[in-house]
Amino acid sequence: MEGLLIFLLLGIIVGVSAGYNLLRKRMELANLNRKLEMLHKNNNAYHVLKNVKLTNQEITIHSLVFSVYGIFVIQPEHRMGVIEGDVGAEQWLVKRNKQQNKFPNPLIKAKKKARALAEVISLNEKHVHEIVTFTKAATLSLEKEQFKNEHVVHEEQIIDTIQAWKTPQLSKQTVANMLEKLQTNSK
Repeated sequence: MEGLLIFLLLGIIVGVSAGYNLLRKRMELANLNRKLEMLHKNNNAYHVLKNVKLTNQEITIHSLVFSVYGIFVIQPEHRMGVIEGDVGAEQWLVKRNKQQNKFPNPLIKAKKKARALAEVISLNEKHVHEIVTFTKAATLSLEKEQFKNEHVVHEEQIIDTIQAWKTPQLSKQTVANMLEKLQTNSK
């Protein structure tokens, strides 16, 4: 009977922990979404789409920002601890509380999504930009020289990162056409 009670107690602890992590992740996604919505509200040159499913590719993109400055694929990551990785490595590492865990390279995931999006909306890939965001619970320990052409930032930097592109590359009509084409694809 005592073993069953311990087992039940451990189950409750694991369940509460999993629930907390899910709640934390949802709150972090909501915070990122609020930042992106503020970008749209403050400057209607940006159009924000969330949870876009590319049906031909069976890919879901968490957030997309369309503008005359380019299309931005946002890849959010929810990791706590010190993040280490190389641009081309298959796996990155998160260190926390003397533990190390590997996770798939988010840049590779973001680039795959960007290529699929470019194909769906018939756009040259040079106009699609990938941005990987980490929450402030992560400490980015990435070699600056290696990441100088990549955009791996804390979510607080997302607006500045997007607005760093200042030269229009696409017409407003092209952006409107791509948005329409993407909505047709997502149905």
